[in-house]
Amino acid sequence: MIHDDKLTGWTFETPSDASGKPQAGGLVLQNVRHQGHNLARDIRVVGVWIEVEKVDASGNVTSTAAPILRTLDAASGFTVSAIKKLEPVPIVNHPNWKEQFEWLKDFDDALNFADYIQDPQGTYSGYGVSATYDAPGLMSQVGYSDCEYAGVSLEQVYLFSRYSDDPPHEPFGFLSGARCHPLVRYEFLKNPAFDPSKPHSRVASIRFDYRLHYYVDSDYQTTNAPQNRSGLRNQAGLFADHDSFGVHVRVTTNSFSSAEKPVVLEATVPALVMGYSDSSGLGLDRLDRLYKVLCWDNIHWWGLRATPDTYISAPGAFHCAHMHWRWGSVLGIFGGEVANYMGGVVDAGPHFTPGTPLVDPFIPLQTIRLAITRNDRRFDPEHTRLADLSDSDWESMFETQNSPSPQSIKGGGDIVLWYSARVHRSFSVVRSGPAGTVFLHGLFFAHDAELKVITAGSTSAEYIGRSEKTILNDKKWFRPAS
Repeated sequence: MIHDDKLTGWTFETPSDASGKPQAGGLVLQNVRHQGHNLARDIRVVGVWIEVEKVDASGNVTSTAAPILRTLDAASGFTVSAIKKLEPVPIVNHPNWKEQFEWLKDFDDALNFADYIQDPQGTYSGYGVSATYDAPGLMSQVGYSDCEYAGVSLEQVYLFSRYSDDPPHEPFGFLSGARCHPLVRYEFLKNPAFDPSKPHSRVASIRFDYRLHYYVDSDYQTTNAPQNRSGLRNQAGLFADHDSFGVHVRVTTNSFSSAEKPVVLEATVPALVMGYSDSSGLGLDRLDRLYKVLCWDNIHWWGLRATPDTYISAPGAFHCAHMHWRWGSVLGIFGGEVANYMGGVVDAGPHFTPGTPLVDPFIPLQTIRLAITRNDRRFDPEHTRLADLSDSDWESMFETQNSPSPQSIKGGGDIVLWYSARVHRSFSVVRSGPAGTVFLHGLFFAHDAELKVITAGSTSAEYIGRSEKTILNDKKWFRPAS
């Protein structure tokens, strides 16, 4: 199925069968472009992991079973719907638009998506595609008839916006972009026969693993179809924002507490640990690799520049794919407002929630991990079954099955972003609900020329907190922010 939305400028393909249902494995986007600019070859959910723990009659956890992998298809017990287009009938009466587009209401509470998918006149101007996956009896099918939940219902929704800088995509308001949100909403279904007074099982966590095969042009003027696989080289950069005062001039060293631009070697990295960007206060076991780590806040992805040793500006990145799951708390000291480079004021509160992760507030206990790897036939869904593209121990797929030593990607290449969001049942007094949406923060795609403004950072390589030499000498896959 080919999508070409004139209202937002997005084009992509969604592979489907003869009945219009997604191909086995879920709703996939391929050859994704905005206004002719290449963003990605392939975006998909690789699989869903459900972890179950045994509980005695007193409510004490006695054991935890090995997580169960489900792919999004009939073979995993799901009833799959046809692909649905989410298209608007433009309206100008803003108070009524929400009632007419019920599908958006489930995703609007956390990040004010309504602002991004309407124009300044209040006319709705978004686009989306969706598919649902229902497995009301899943838990008994996998051997847990005594579970608190009988099954689960999932919905994949890809939501797209027009190209704009109003509302802003970043707190200083100088960057235009178009948004893409690869959402998965889930809801566990209650088991009517559940008796908590007897020994039983309950869901400890649910995890969603994604693969994003970005394919961003090297030149902002490029507006053509994807080339062959060796024709384009991409690079990535990891950044952690400052959480302390002192960011008057928005240049690289004042904006970031940690940076690896471009990423030197393949990597697995933490983005959130149980909803926190600093795990030192979580009381994790010392043997847990997430024990007392600092997390990254954002990743950027771009095409290799023609000029040697020149990269995206950071901050800035005017021709680049941006993904921010947290903004530094330093923005909050301005009372939610930040002066932009033109002298105006940008509201830094509802769209950025400084210092707070951009996750669904109903499921705050999320551990988000990323991996940046070379594209390899062994880990390409075109050549490998989806069940082999994920592991119960997420990092082991890359660090053990791929290569014990991460390979160099600094010079650019055909590289892939892997994203994993695990929702935990509870931690201390905080508890995640039985329903929620992952990947709410999404990404935004800018494809303009680099601007020379005082608030843009350098276009040179930047290593803050860990030097390039250290990274090369250590040869470690796992690299938290430092």
